[in-house]
Amino acid sequence: YQPPPHLREGHWIGFCGIANPGRFQATLNELGCTHTFIPFRDHEPYSDRVIQSLLQERKKHEVAGWVTTEKDFYKCVELFKNYKENLHFVKMVTQIEQGFWSLLVKVVGK
Repeated sequence: YQPPPHLREGHWIGFCGIANPGRFQATLNELGCTHTFIPFRDHEPYSDRVIQSLLQERKKHEVAGWVTTEKDFYKCVELFKNYKENLHFVKMVTQIEQGFWSLLVKVVGK
């Protein structure tokens, strides 16, 4: 997966509701995305009220669009369509470090 190159153009507002939102923010930084970041609690139940609060941030910056995780994109894309906003996602990939499985077997096997 390659994130869209246009994330490097303009100012974006990044947000997510995952267990470690700082990791997503770091990913946006690594991609060269200039952004304001708004973390939510894990499994945020996005509602029209939440989206309206996000839209308040838009007034502070000239914004190219919104960027979130794939999970959060599908949770709130319909709400964003109501406001005709430009919403994109960055696909997060989990990589398991070498030695993880043997360590897990050791710990669980005790």
